[in-house]
Amino acid sequence: MMTMRTILKISLLVLFVCAQFTLSAQEEPVAAEFSDPPQEYQPHTWWRWVGGNISREGITRDLE
Repeated sequence: MMTMRTILKISLLVLFVCAQFTLSAQEEPVAAEFSDPPQEYQPHTWWRWVGGNISREGITRDLE
């Protein structure tokens, strides 16, 4: 009969092998999506002007 220690070793080995297959299968899509992310995850800017205190010159000055 197998001892508890042997069962634990086998269980950990199976878990490790499964984790390696899972991680290697996920690497390629993640790298591809990271280099060219979908539009919904691309950076964007949100401008908020309070009280109408805005001018074309002020915007130009802020961006330069």
